[in-house]
Amino acid sequence: MGEAEFQAEAEGSGATITSFFVPDAMEALRRGDAAAHDALLAEAAQRPEAREFDALMLAQFSMARARDAVAAVAACPVLTSPHS
Repeated sequence: MGEAEFQAEAEGSGATITSFFVPDAMEALRRGDAAAHDALLAEAAQRPEAREFDALMLAQFSMARARDAVAAVAACPVLTSPHS
């Protein structure tokens, strides 16, 4: 299910879906720097607007590896698409 489908399903439920783009994260993985990838996602999870969320979803399969790094700094539960 894509973002548009999730948004459509959320309508009427009171849920809001907000997407974050972390431009350098995938490039870090491509060059073999998994630690930088995870750190960039953890940094995004600390954005002020993320502090207001009820949950964070790392929706791309490649992001699942960053779950622990993100959970260590997030103010809410962190879900991953392969594990949720």
